[in-house]
Amino acid sequence: MKIWHQYPFIRLVIPVIIGIISAVYLDLPLFIPSSLLTGIIVIYAIIIFVFSKKVGYKLRWISGALINIFILLAGYQLTILNTPKFDRQNIINYSTLSDKFLIQVTEPVAEKPNSYKVVANALLFKDSIEWKKISGKIILYFEKDSLVRDIEYGDQLVIHTRLNEVKPPQNPGEFNYKKYLSNKGIYHQGFVKCGQWQILKRNTGNPVKAFGIALRNKFLEIFESNHLTGREFAVASAILLGYDDKLDADQQREFSGAGAMHILCVSGLHVGIIYVILSNLLIFLNKKRNLRIIKVFVLLILIWFYALITGFSPSVLRASTMFSFIIIGQSMKRKANIYNSIAASAFLLLVINPYIITQVGFQLSYIAVLGIVTLYRPIYILLIPDNW
Repeated sequence: MKIWHQYPFIRLVIPVIIGIISAVYLDLPLFIPSSLLTGIIVIYAIIIFVFSKKVGYKLRWISGALINIFILLAGYQLTILNTPKFDRQNIINYSTLSDKFLIQVTEPVAEKPNSYKVVANALLFKDSIEWKKISGKIILYFEKDSLVRDIEYGDQLVIHTRLNEVKPPQNPGEFNYKKYLSNKGIYHQGFVKCGQWQILKRNTGNPVKAFGIALRNKFLEIFESNHLTGREFAVASAILLGYDDKLDADQQREFSGAGAMHILCVSGLHVGIIYVILSNLLIFLNKKRNLRIIKVFVLLILIWFYALITGFSPSVLRASTMFSFIIIGQSMKRKANIYNSIAASAFLLLVINPYIITQVGFQLSYIAVLGIVTLYRPIYILLIPDNW
């Protein structure tokens, strides 16, 4: 149908989503999707180069169906490639491991009531003879020690600990923490005692992310230098920078009881507010085409700068990507379809990380945006009289 010509990315993202969900919930042998993918390519090539004239315009749906099946299988295969159990070096495929590992810290250290939480990538483990390569994300809980605060994003550590698989829920209906972590590629956790770890190298992570974290820490220092302390510092740093380590249980309970917990989590709401404010401040740049291009670049730079100082949290990354596509779409000479822009951002995020579809934040973000875009106009017409 001609209507689909306005939504090319919706046509792409639907079969990709079906393929990803199939890979997540169906445990098919690895050769089946690969064989089907190869078969579809061969059949499509035969139709195009041999029977294209004979098939005719009326049967063009065959080509369309094959393309959609191909995209679906590509989404399935992409998910398989991002599934740890299909990586031979992944920690999940080892039945026994030693207690000595080389790891790389992938997130800033988070202080907990009785420990410090560290998310890391396993790089090497030492067996009885030599160091061997390994892969996989793990969660480590370090015993309370002031020295742990010196650990930073990108540091490589040698640790002594026993890694254990995350346990499944014991009671019916209980939150499945194991499933939650597995969707993030994490299957193992361990406890590291004082004196059982050593920093081997500094600053081996992504330099852009490291810069963003350092920048956020600088802003936190500015807050402190301006006499923001205690509860005020905790709330301000959470709302503005997504740094929630200083929030205590009472504060979280108070905001949750007031139905305002989402304010403390840097998310699409914050990016949306920044976009609206900046867009209105730069409205004078809408007069000429060259000025509109400048406005687009300024908006994109400032939105991604905010994403940078929040440490590229997943929710801000989603929102920044979504708004980037919307901004670029609206800047085009012909009026862009906002549904297509939203689908384009989802498509990009799913290609980068297929398992993002299992995250509730991703699902709610897109449901909320689609709901606002779809319902805003009808509700506005219903509530605002014509003579206003």
